[in-house]
Amino acid sequence: MFKPWDPRVKAPADTESSKPGKRLDLPLVSAATCVAVMLMAPLVGANPTGGVVVRGNAAITTGPERVTVDQRSGKAVINWNGFSIETGEVTQFNQPGKHAIALNRVITNRPSRINGQLQANGNVWLINQNGVTVGPQGKVEAQGFLATTSDIADDNFMRGRYRFNRPSPDPNAKVVNRGHISLGERGLGALVAPHARNDGVIEGQGSTLVIAGAETFAVDLYGDDLIHFETGSPVTRRPAGAKALAENSGIIDVEGGRVLITAAAAEGIVDQAIKVGGKISARSAYADGGVIVLDGSKRGTLAVTGTLDASSSAGRGGKIDIRGRKLEIGEGALVEAAALLAAATSVSAGSGAAKAPAAMPTG
Repeated sequence: MFKPWDPRVKAPADTESSKPGKRLDLPLVSAATCVAVMLMAPLVGANPTGGVVVRGNAAITTGPERVTVDQRSGKAVINWNGFSIETGEVTQFNQPGKHAIALNRVITNRPSRINGQLQANGNVWLINQNGVTVGPQGKVEAQGFLATTSDIADDNFMRGRYRFNRPSPDPNAKVVNRGHISLGERGLGALVAPHARNDGVIEGQGSTLVIAGAETFAVDLYGDDLIHFETGSPVTRRPAGAKALAENSGIIDVEGGRVLITAAAAEGIVDQAIKVGGKISARSAYADGGVIVLDGSKRGTLAVTGTLDASSSAGRGGKIDIRGRKLEIGEGALVEAAALLAAATSVSAGSGAAKAPAAMPTG
């Protein structure tokens, strides 16, 4: 549970009065027919296709290499046959304001690939139970961006009960960023799946960024930009090819904001619940610094080989909180903050360095 800024939060209630669209399974056809369809049809994965607004008020306009969604209500739910953006394509969301949310759900078995540009002045949430990948050339610019393999009831979303309690049926579903995600000031970014990973760049000013290896989760949004995130049921099957459930090898810079990397794993399914390399920075030049939390739960092993920086060049500095059964600090790792807490049954350190006035208690 991650709530260093609002301890009063309770998990939201849930209803099941609305269910997502059904999967579309295409019938088998002859090989000749398949070839003809492939030659005549546009490339699978082109700009979002087959969008139907099922809640709220929005209009979808499709043009050459561009899809525009004009959202007129504060919240909208759109079911898509496919939600991918190829190189050279743009999908633009025009929303009433930065607090508006467009929930986009893929109802077929196509994974989402963002290799082009996704732009929004509000929040874009993308649900695809087959997985989401932002490619190396992909670029997301939005006030907030959430990508997940967990689904949510439409009624719950519209009522502000953001409980994503419908796990993907695919144990290998993953959400990966290899591109560039830019969040708005104090915006929310989240990558949530049984295997969630950042290999690219995620940035924002005072933003909250979550990378969670989990099957289900809940998010609460409050006034004054308060955000609470909570994982639900643990991952019980190891995703194919995953060395850890939540990983970072890229760059995260939220400039005085908050970063949570968390994993909920059943015992023994992965060697490491969380693996953190690259650079994670909540450093601030004008405030006291931000918060970085690595939470592997009581059973998880955490490996830190990169840089964690919650310091401040002008203020006291921020806090880094590391929780898990075992903490492994690799060679070359650097951890820097005003307050550093490492709560683990055991800590093994290479030649990494920890810079903080506070001690590192264990146990």
